[in-house]
Amino acid sequence: MSDLADRLLDAHVAHELSRLTGDGLSALIGDKVAAAFRWMDDVTVNDIVTREQILGVIRRYVIDFKVSGGITELAGQMSNVVFSSQANATTRVSQVLEPTSYAEFADKVVSLTDVRRELIRSVLKSPAFGTLVSRVLSSTVVDLLFRTDDGRPGSRLKDLLRVLGDRVLPGFEGLLESVLSNYVEAHASRFLKDSEERLLLALDPEWVRQMADEIWDAVADQPLVDAVSTFTPRDLEDFVVLGYEFWLKFRKSAYFLAVSTDVVDEWFRKYGGDSLYAVVQDMGVTERMVSDELRIFLGPIVLHAASTGVLAKQLRAHLEPFYRSAAIERVLVEWASSRKST
Repeated sequence: MSDLADRLLDAHVAHELSRLTGDGLSALIGDKVAAAFRWMDDVTVNDIVTREQILGVIRRYVIDFKVSGGITELAGQMSNVVFSSQANATTRVSQVLEPTSYAEFADKVVSLTDVRRELIRSVLKSPAFGTLVSRVLSSTVVDLLFRTDDGRPGSRLKDLLRVLGDRVLPGFEGLLESVLSNYVEAHASRFLKDSEERLLLALDPEWVRQMADEIWDAVADQPLVDAVSTFTPRDLEDFVVLGYEFWLKFRKSAYFLAVSTDVVDEWFRKYGGDSLYAVVQDMGVTERMVSDELRIFLGPIVLHAASTGVLAKQLRAHLEPFYRSAAIERVLVEWASSRKST
């Protein structure tokens, strides 16, 4: 490379360094972002990306991507940091979930009449629920017959039954509970036949809201650390692991691929013919926002690269092939010849 080419390369590197440091970088970011937004106004989504490309990204980095153990470990550690934060001792539940937000959620839950009906119907159809009801009813009957509250003396009937159980039929209490449980379980369908409507009447919207309000009143002023006192860091870690394992299996399912495809199809149906500018505007992204964030995060990176000499080295490595090329040699020769002829 000629001395002139060397001098041109040095001048070019210095020029680019001046544009990428100090006020030059801020101005450059503003100019390039503005130009990019003007360009996006003339380009549609379909011009630059296809449905198949997006689905390919989902397959590569969502479905097939091998999640490293470090990510899972980090998620567990960060969750524990949040769980054990000192802020939990000074922050109350109502400061995280404001009363107005709670009221809106509660109103919505209360209004889900059809969901409540279906849930009750499903529960009542469960054999396990019939068994549970039979055990509770039989235990309640035995408790009423044999036991007293707070050690107070029982009625004559209770005393008589206790004596009968102790002297005449040892184990009578347990036997009676077993017989009652079997009887109620055998006739559970009849006992539960009219339970749906009774439960719907009992769980009317007013009662559900009252119960929710009572729970809210009990926890709203509690510090977060007290509200979740029965939930341990180990529990949190277990849930992170369970969620991770569920995700690994779920992302491989045919269902996930199907709904992902539906979402991508719908997104392209809605935005495919729109300009990129319209799309980013719909997402709430503005030119000012992009410029400001680039200045905040890119500025320190470029400054560090410049101060350590890395930026100049990379600029030179990028520009030097051109200044060593035959093309620049021809330009310089032609320039020199034109100078001589004049």
